[in-house]
Amino acid sequence: MARLTGNETIGEAIIKLVDGNPGAVTAIVEMIQRQGEDSGFISLHHMDDTKLYGSKIWNLWKNICNFDGEKFDNLIKDIAAHYKTFHEYLNSNTNFPTS
Repeated sequence: MARLTGNETIGEAIIKLVDGNPGAVTAIVEMIQRQGEDSGFISLHHMDDTKLYGSKIWNLWKNICNFDGEKFDNLIKDIAAHYKTFHEYLNSNTNFPTS
């Protein structure tokens, strides 16, 4: 079940997705700064749609994307376009992007 209803402020949406993980907060705040609030909200909904929450956000940002904002943004869009869940993406990929 989705956590976001579409009626949240950007701050409320962030709180609902990060599960108290400070690294996830950092990843999302930097993403919104890059994308702007409107596109950032779309990315937050992509995360929610694919059940990408808390430490999974942080691990994607840190370990898979190596803190590369453009890679992070594009991977969130790609996961949302091609997979039902973040877990499905992880199970289907043995070679994660490194550049």
